[in-house]
Amino acid sequence: MKKKNVLLPVAVAAAVMLSACGASNSTEPAASSEAVSSSAVESEAASAVEEKPEATEAPAPAAESVAEEVDVGGPYPATTDWDEYAVVDYYFEETDETVPMLIETNADHTKYNTLFDFFGDKQEMSFSVNGDELTVENDLTGFIGKDVEKISTFINENVTDWAPISADGAAATAAAGDEVDVGGPYPATTNWDEYTVVDYYFAETDETVPMLIETNADHTKFETLFGFFGDKQDMSFSVNGDDLTVDDDLTGFIGKDVEKIYTFIQENVTEWTPIA
Repeated sequence: MKKKNVLLPVAVAAAVMLSACGASNSTEPAASSEAVSSSAVESEAASAVEEKPEATEAPAPAAESVAEEVDVGGPYPATTDWDEYAVVDYYFEETDETVPMLIETNADHTKYNTLFDFFGDKQEMSFSVNGDELTVENDLTGFIGKDVEKISTFINENVTDWAPISADGAAATAAAGDEVDVGGPYPATTNWDEYTVVDYYFAETDETVPMLIETNADHTKFETLFGFFGDKQDMSFSVNGDDLTVDDDLTGFIGKDVEKIYTFIQENVTEWTPIA
């Protein structure tokens, strides 16, 4: 009986110790699992940092090309954002005014820009063509857009020769057009072949003025320069058989006299001097 009483406490103690050891052993895998999980998170975070692409700067926008102005002998310079040009005399029937007009166009002639002076104000009107439809893209003063159909019809019927707009070409033209003092009211230029200086009489105003007349080698184109009541006058025209075409009229007032001036040249100018 004493042995049983002694062994019972020992057995209880042993059971408690075994239970404690079992509990201790059962917690070790959990701790190990937590360590693995933490390590995996750290590894993924490190991998994300390594795989994150480096920030790159956005490419700088390409610089816009700046259009150059080219002196083409019109009321305003042409610009190199257009491909071709023509300088014409345009007649406004409503006001009975003829003005020199610069017309610029693109390569396929679907867009146009017109520049001229009207009663002292600069006018600029651009438009596009799509079949029979005309669209005014810009109208500087708001007064010319209403005439877009008339201007487009004029271009279609009268402008057949377009000159390319080129900054290099302008430089070459300027080099070819050196001024030469020939004793006239204005210098002659070397882009013409021959010249003469005459006294020309305007019967309407009873005025006689010294006039410089320049011409090409085959006498099919002419330019006249003179002063009239304090203003420079510059009118050029071409001859095709009996047809006379005013190519340029600086002030718009002399083109109406083209037939009289050409008749005067034919009847009075027999000697031409080379422009050297």
